[in-house]
This record gives sequence, structure tokens and C-alpha cells, in this order.
Amino acid sequence: MANSENRQMTYAEKHQQIKKEAKWTMVLFAICFVWWCVTGWGLGDVKIYFWHLPLWFWLCIIGTYVIGCVGTIILIKKVFVNFDLGEDDADLVESKVEGGSAK
Repeated sequence: MANSENRQMTYAEKHQQIKKEAKWTMVLFAICFVWWCVTGWGLGDVKIYFWHLPLWFWLCIIGTYVIGCVGTIILIKKVFVNFDLGEDDADLVESKVEGGSAK
């Protein structure tokens, strides 16, 4: 439910959204890392070349870059939400009432 407008969120909603964004960013990182390891080491012995570069190079280096870019675009469109990180008085009062720590 990502959008381009600033959304009014409570402190708890902001905290949940930040955790959600961090979790999905780590999932994308894990996918890229696994892809890089599998194609880099797994295809190291394959003797297929394209433009004088081995297949592992194309799949490992270029493939990881493409997966990272496409994954980032998907995260921005589907997961990330634009909201103000600043705290206003209502957020501070709510966090104190809920037992949270406000700085």
C-alpha cells in the first residue's frame, strides 16, 4: 500500500512500517546474496563464454545487479510508504500512554 503522499501515522504505525521495510530489504539482500553465491561459485567450472566473458560473470555480476534493481523498484512500489519521520505532540503523548519511550 505504498503511495507518494505523506501519510499521517501514529508512532506505533511508524515503528511497524519501519520494521516492515527493513525486513523486506533484508529479504532482497538475502536473495541477491544467494544468487551471487550460487552463480559465482556454482558456475565457476562452466566453459561457456559470451563476449569473451564467462557465463558465471554475466549471471553473478550483471544478474545480481538486475535482481537488486528490479527488487528495489518492487519494494518501493509495494512495501515502502512515504511518511514524516518527525514526531509531533500527539505521537509523544500516545507513546507515553502506551508505555513507550519518547525522546
